[in-house]
Amino acid sequence: MTTYLVPLVLIGGLTGTGVYLLLERNLT
Repeated sequence: MTTYLVPLVLIGGLTGTGVYLLLERNLT
């Protein structure tokens, strides 16, 4: 279970930061 959760959290964090950066760029 943990071995399957770790990559999911990593991918989720990467996509989250990517979307956040894109939104911030578009807003400014």
